[in-house]
Amino acid sequence: MVIKNTSKTPREKRHDLTRQKILDMARKILVTQGLAGLSMRALAEQIDYSPAAIYKYFENKGEILQAIREEGWALSRLSEPDDESLTPPEKLLAGGRQYLAFADAYPEHYLLMFNSPDLDDGSISDIGTDPRFIGLVAIIEEGITTGYFRLPPGFTAILLAFQLWISCHGIAMLRLTQMRRHRAEFDPLCDQIMKGVVDSITIK
Repeated sequence: MVIKNTSKTPREKRHDLTRQKILDMARKILVTQGLAGLSMRALAEQIDYSPAAIYKYFENKGEILQAIREEGWALSRLSEPDDESLTPPEKLLAGGRQYLAFADAYPEHYLLMFNSPDLDDGSISDIGTDPRFIGLVAIIEEGITTGYFRLPPGFTAILLAFQLWISCHGIAMLRLTQMRRHRAEFDPLCDQIMKGVVDSITIK
């Protein structure tokens, strides 16, 4: 049996490093100047490359934005919490806190992932098969089958997962925007809200 050498060549490593350098600078531009400030030319000027050189790594601005979104999804870890000893209600609360912690730690990724006009439209049913949300749906289904959760009338596990995500997303956006200067007051309220949402579907 022939074992393939999967290690990268020096040329491939240099390509990856330059590609990452482009993405790092693109994120900085997004933070300081917003989406309107990001262009292939502006990016080239910031890293002292020619615009033509940038196109060797990314075909257009949209491809750069998508790469940053994918970085964000990889960092967000929106899957089931690792601690298997937690009950389903505890997992939901831990997952919500983890979600908000990600938004705090990587605000430029988070805002781009969810607040860009060129994002593709999705549907509620998509959440059931989307790998970014399967963990959330699985926790809810586990809670239902083990007797921890009850579904609201007319709800499915997918609809409930979508509602919970909407709640966490709304909190995250407010923490990064309108309420960013009022975190001392807002953060305890947010945790109370998350606990209340989980309690509302938990069978006592």
